[in-house]
Amino acid sequence: MVRSQSEIKATVERGEAIYDAVIKDQLNDDQMGLFLAIDTKTGEYEVGDSSMEVTDALHARLTDADVYVMRHGRMPTLTIGFSPLSE
Repeated sequence: MVRSQSEIKATVERGEAIYDAVIKDQLNDDQMGLFLAIDTKTGEYEVGDSSMEVTDALHARLTDADVYVMRHGRMPTLTIGFSPLSE
């Protein structure tokens, strides 16, 4: 399935909003830097050592999940798109 830029942006925004409003305060300092896969439809999530691990675990539970992946307490794991190099 090919997703439009607006669909991708909406997934990112929902994932970050769920993380900020619900998940961030539930995780402890020992989990800092671990990966999160968040279903932006339900707010359910998985925490683990790799992006593949958490994505697979979430899809195993929720086959229709709209997944946003990030690291707890860190900058975004993946940036979608590109920035042209300045000359």
